[in-house]
Amino acid sequence: MIVDICLRILKPAELYKPQGFPADYTINHGTDGKPFTKTQQVHMCGNSVSPPPMATLAGQGQRPVAH
Repeated sequence: MIVDICLRILKPAELYKPQGFPADYTINHGTDGKPFTKTQQVHMCGNSVSPPPMATLAGQGQRPVAH
C-alpha cells in the first residue's frame, strides 16, 4: 500500500534563496546554451557555493596573515 505523506519537492528557484542567492538568480542552461532539466538544475544548485560565506572568505583573503 502506498500512502501519500504530503511532501512536495522544492523547485530549483526555491533552493537558491536559502543559500543567499538573489531572488532572480537561476542556473537554467549550460555554457553550451542547452537548457538543463529540473533534475540538473537541482544538482547544479547543490554543487554551488553560497554567495554570503564566499564573500566573507574572499574578504578575509585580502588581509595580511599574522605569523
